[in-house]
Amino acid sequence: MGAITNEKEALETIEKKLAQYPDFPKPGILFRDIMPVLGDPALFSLMIEIISNRVSKYNCDRVLGIESRGFLLGPSIAKRLSLPFSPIRKKGKLPGELYSVDYVLEYGKDTLQVQKNGLPNNSKCLVVDDLIATGGSLEAARKLVELSRSEVVAVCVVIELKDLNGRAKLGSVPMEALFQY
Repeated sequence: MGAITNEKEALETIEKKLAQYPDFPKPGILFRDIMPVLGDPALFSLMIEIISNRVSKYNCDRVLGIESRGFLLGPSIAKRLSLPFSPIRKKGKLPGELYSVDYVLEYGKDTLQVQKNGLPNNSKCLVVDDLIATGGSLEAARKLVELSRSEVVAVCVVIELKDLNGRAKLGSVPMEALFQY
């Protein structure tokens, strides 16, 4: 697929490829899956182009992707924007000196980390993930960035689950979501 001529039509085509799995990972949850889009090179490229076009206005100088699906999107967005990419991972997955932030999950607690050499002070960061639900991991990522005296200038997700109000945890940080449910 070439340059985007009609974003609305492109998004409709991408949305048709998203998969839904009722009662996964537990009863009552409708899991929305971006993997079929990633399995279609033309649609994946189109999605990355749309995201990159939308986030370019934020003048970020680094892209961070949250484990694990943010890893699948972030490097492609970073490459398209000619920016460095740094992964945000769960505790124990990265070597070297790290920034760490604990955050609360539905049934416990977890830790996100980023390598200090992957997040220079005063960076203007775009944080990428596949989905925002309650906003806990994106809020933790924002706090992690702030530890390095840097700033999250925008967040981008493919899917926003609006009823869970995760956007509220981002405060004044702008967020782009391709699809809202």
